Amino acid sequence: LFLYTLIGLFTCLGLSNSVQAQLQRNLFFNSNSNVVRLDFATDPPIPYATGVAGSYEGIAHYEDGSGNLLFWFNSNGVYDQNGTFMSGSFGIFANSSSAEINICPVPGSPNRYYILYNAETCSDLYYSIVDMTLNGGLGNVVSLNTLINSSNFSEGMEVVQIPGTNNYWFLTYQCGVGFTKFLISPSGIGPAQVFHPYPMPPGGYDGRCEFDYHRGRIGIGFAWSSQVFLADFDPVEGEVCNPVTLSSPAFSNNPFGVDFSPTANKMYFSLWYTTGVPNVFQYDFASGTYTGYQPPLGGSGWISGLGQIELGRDGKLYIIEDGGSNIIVINNPDDDVPVFSLIPIPSTTGLGISDHIQSEVFDAGIDYTDTLCAAVSSPLVLLPDVDGEYWWATS
Repeated sequence: LFLYTLIGLFTCLGLSNSVQAQLQRNLFFNSNSNVVRLDFATDPPIPYATGVAGSYEGIAHYEDGSGNLLFWFNSNGVYDQNGTFMSGSFGIFANSSSAEINICPVPGSPNRYYILYNAETCSDLYYSIVDMTLNGGLGNVVSLNTLINSSNFSEGMEVVQIPGTNNYWFLTYQCGVGFTKFLISPSGIGPAQVFHPYPMPPGGYDGRCEFDYHRGRIGIGFAWSSQVFLADFDPVEGEVCNPVTLSSPAFSNNPFGVDFSPTANKMYFSLWYTTGVPNVFQYDFASGTYTGYQPPLGGSGWISGLGQIELGRDGKLYIIEDGGSNIIVINNPDDDVPVFSLIPIPSTTGLGISDHIQSEVFDAGIDYTDTLCAAVSSPLVLLPDVDGEYWWATS
């Protein structure tokens, strides 16, 4: 181990990493009539109708390291890799109007996975567990609707793997209190820890939003307000530095979807219930400025606005249309001027794209650099190599 001392008032250190990646073959786009699966086995990816009626917003899926689908989930319940409903998920508390659902392996319990969700707007947090040893290896749900915390948490949530470990941070926003983390370890899901106090945004914010992490940065959009939050996030210690709040009447009180470009030099956020004006914004971390764009929507469907944004394995960003029948693609999200295109799909979609553990999904052609926040004169420890991955920590 090597110790180094930082000099300066406050800094974020960058460190390149070679990271062993998961494949991430799929994204699912939620629809009340027919959920669409976007398959990245080809370039460009191909959309397929699942034949399963989904719901409006929150949707998630989990794949093995080779990109094979294990199961997927929306507010109606959990479906196995064949699209068959898992009977144990009947009565799950997830709401069709809740923005995000997360899936996370249960540390120390192979073949078991947490499903993390709330009950819409600012409300209780719950988990259920999928046990893949059941039903002949197709899985079923156990520990249905187990309470995590009843202190009113937003619909936006994110899971971040803690580097060099099999543990995770479960991140969300506690309404009116601040950004909160839960440690997920072999001991279970730990107590709530507020890692950045943050008051309720102005306006009518009620918990609706998307929360995202990528390459040492977090971002969240607060619907019913004109406010977006972003910061650098240290995934080892679970701390933030360089917090920024964006606010403008141009956001139309409707920031909702959030994600980052592959190198995380740009952040994008979308507006729901907003058309006819710029409804996708790009924030440039180098200049500290944002620019609005009006992407094409296509001619079919009654589109009321845009929903979630997700980074695909191909380094492009994908945006869902609320009431549309196209997927919006940002083809060059790292560039100063984004280029948009459309993928026609055989369905009319809502607001939700399946969330995955983005910190585990890396394109082999991209050099990732993660940031670490540390205070003046704090010693840094270079952690041992784990699968070619090196991280600094403050303890």
